[in-house]
Amino acid sequence: MSSFTQVVALNAQMSDGPAGIDRVLHALRTHLNMDVAFISQFREQDRLFTHVDSKQPGPLKAGDSLPMEVGYCQKVVAGELPNLIGDTSRFPEALAIPETRALPIGSHLSVPILFSDGRIYGTLCCSPPSPITASPSVTCRCSRSLRNWSPSASKPTCMS
Repeated sequence: MSSFTQVVALNAQMSDGPAGIDRVLHALRTHLNMDVAFISQFREQDRLFTHVDSKQPGPLKAGDSLPMEVGYCQKVVAGELPNLIGDTSRFPEALAIPETRALPIGSHLSVPILFSDGRIYGTLCCSPPSPITASPSVTCRCSRSLRNWSPSASKPTCMS
């Protein structure tokens, strides 16, 4: 059983292990109409993508790793970025991240995943290549929905 399965119950039975997490991640991605959703585990120097679900084959696959400073995850956990960015083109801090244009990332939703003692396991994230074109109240509901899939996640912050 993966360490993530032991840390967070994502509405899947613990006995389902990684396959249950994959099914829930797929349901989350399709429910929110995102192109990719993933779970990353923070390690000392990098983050490991333990589970990835995407509409089409993309640059991320389960088992891949990237340095901690690359991308959005660490910045969300550090409070440098909000949990939800509805339109990255209107958010200078997001535009400063090379992956925003390279992939592209039009919107980004992320919640930290915490151990029961408050230590950070990693993040649950999803994004589409285009901005979320909904009202701020709708995009905040998306952020709350993402948090509901990860009960140990911290309180979401929204930025449309």
